[in-house]
Amino acid sequence: MLRVEQLKAGYGLVPVFHEVSFEIPMGKLVVLLGRNGTGKSTLLRCLSNLKPYNSGDIFIKNNSIKKYPANELAKQLSLVTTERITLGYLKVFELLQTGRHPHTGFLGRISEEDKNYIHKIAAKTGVDLLLYKNMDQLSDGERQKVMITRALVQDTPIILMDEPVAHLDLVNRKEIFDLLKLQTSNNNKIILMATHELHLALEYADEVLSFTGNGNVILETPEQLEKNKRIEKIFFKKKES
Repeated sequence: MLRVEQLKAGYGLVPVFHEVSFEIPMGKLVVLLGRNGTGKSTLLRCLSNLKPYNSGDIFIKNNSIKKYPANELAKQLSLVTTERITLGYLKVFELLQTGRHPHTGFLGRISEEDKNYIHKIAAKTGVDLLLYKNMDQLSDGERQKVMITRALVQDTPIILMDEPVAHLDLVNRKEIFDLLKLQTSNNNKIILMATHELHLALEYADEVLSFTGNGNVILETPEQLEKNKRIEKIFFKKKES
């Protein structure tokens, strides 16, 4: 379970959101919707412990994330962003191996079992033919599929994603959404994803976390979102009426 209580965060004296509270049970695909600048990426960075928050708290399995050592937190959640990181001549398979490091113990050795698991996940995401290419040889779309694969290889109960299909074409976007939906239903994971893919979000999401533009969020089903005409309120009005 992922629980957020009265969370407030911002930059300097400028708050991005305040008193945000919600709870997500295991086995759910939840999509973050909101206009640019409403706090989606900031929330994901707070949840992944990359950005300090001003007040409130975040809980995984009823334990505050502040109490998790870095390596233990890496066993609980993984993060996919669209940020392009220079990786030089690192091969895809070498990058995917880093996803197994939280599970390798003190010596950090990748076992044959780890390697087999990487191959298994790579086949599911369609990057198995890229494993021995250098990362700098990949297209933006291929690169993003590799980063999604790395998060799945990390095998955490919670996966946070910031625009994970932004660089993919329609066919690949749907394939990734299919895969992520199966991860939540078959493997009892939480996937919390910020995306501008409104149509796919409404088709695949179990719940939608909407940023209303006034520093608050609303968690509801896609059916409730449409019934309450929340989409118009989020994207076509500055403030919720």
